[in-house]
Amino acid sequence: MTFDERAAVLEYLTVKQVVKKIMVNSANFPQCKCPIKYCICTGDIHSYIPYYRKILDFLQPQKIFEWGPGQNTILGLKTPSVKSIVAIEQDPQWIPQIEDTRFEVLVIPEDDPQYVHLHGHEDADIFFIDSRRRAECLDLVRMQASPQAVVCLHDAQRYRYHQALAKYNTVKFLDLGFAIATRLPHPNLASLLT
Repeated sequence: MTFDERAAVLEYLTVKQVVKKIMVNSANFPQCKCPIKYCICTGDIHSYIPYYRKILDFLQPQKIFEWGPGQNTILGLKTPSVKSIVAIEQDPQWIPQIEDTRFEVLVIPEDDPQYVHLHGHEDADIFFIDSRRRAECLDLVRMQASPQAVVCLHDAQRYRYHQALAKYNTVKFLDLGFAIATRLPHPNLASLLT
């Protein structure tokens, strides 16, 4: 199945479909029934790669902030426009061995208040969330980052993230386990979000 065919299957949600307080109706989000710690319903853990690559090609971001470096970091560094990627990781074993001056990792335990913090990077173009405390990270980006920022959420099918995700004005599941969200409509994503 091609990217466009898969994207067409998934529902595009906007603030126009909702009730009070500018909330997307999270009842329409795809959900899994897996046990909380062992969700395997997306199959390949890197099923987001073709979608994220397309987002990077569309947006040509200069700055990316991540919770959970990995394949997403490698894809970001292959994007010519990217000048910096800053990542937070709670477990040093998960840090990819990347020798690139554009890549910086902050090792912060997940129970440290600084874990859910933007560390002066509110101006990032993309926020990629694929680590611990995802709902809190979603809330932080929504409240403190640029309104034009694009949020990419891996394992988005997990119900426990839906309340935080629903607070964004635009949410689209590009795959069962991968959603993008924005506070404001993003002109560069218009063709991807239709």
